[in-house]
Amino acid sequence: MTLTYLHLDHRDRAGRLERASFRSGRHRDGSAAGIVGVLLDIDAIKVLGCPLGAGLWLAAVVPFGVATVRAGVVPAHVGAALAVLEP
Repeated sequence: MTLTYLHLDHRDRAGRLERASFRSGRHRDGSAAGIVGVLLDIDAIKVLGCPLGAGLWLAAVVPFGVATVRAGVVPAHVGAALAVLEP
């Protein structure tokens, strides 16, 4: 939820990098499917959680943090924390 509100707050000033990284980050729902695979012990679905889900999340949140810093709507340390601490 927090990333959605952050996106809505600075999407006009952040540019294409922010929009693309936010959209790709929204596809992290594969991680939730991976958790279901672990619970049900289905190997074909487990791979969606790790490494695929984690890799998609990493590939999305780092550019989103950089775009947050560039937008300048919130303090720069917020975007830096997203880019460095979240992965």
